[in-house]
Amino acid sequence: MDERLPQFVRVWDLPVRVFHWLLVALMTTSVATGLTGGNAMLWHMRSGYAILRLVVFRILWGLIGSTTARFTDFLYRPRRVIAFAKAMMAAAGDVGKACGGCHDEFRAK
Repeated sequence: MDERLPQFVRVWDLPVRVFHWLLVALMTTSVATGLTGGNAMLWHMRSGYAILRLVVFRILWGLIGSTTARFTDFLYRPRRVIAFAKAMMAAAGDVGKACGGCHDEFRAK
């Protein structure tokens, strides 16, 4: 039996992790201040601008960042994912289940 330690696999770098958690915090702030209304709308607007800055940063970081953050390092390219989704929708009448193919069940109800 081979008892070597598992290899360290880097999935995301620190800027991507910070981006995700800041996005969660800012989205929560936007929802809370949007539902509160009144004077909280100033903070709602500020959080919206901060979200816009975060998204611009993520796009730039996805183009020039570390290898684990780059869009070219995705497991499947967007074209391949879109082609898969289209094929799943075209095969909606086939028997069986597959990811992306459950839209018929929601449409039927």
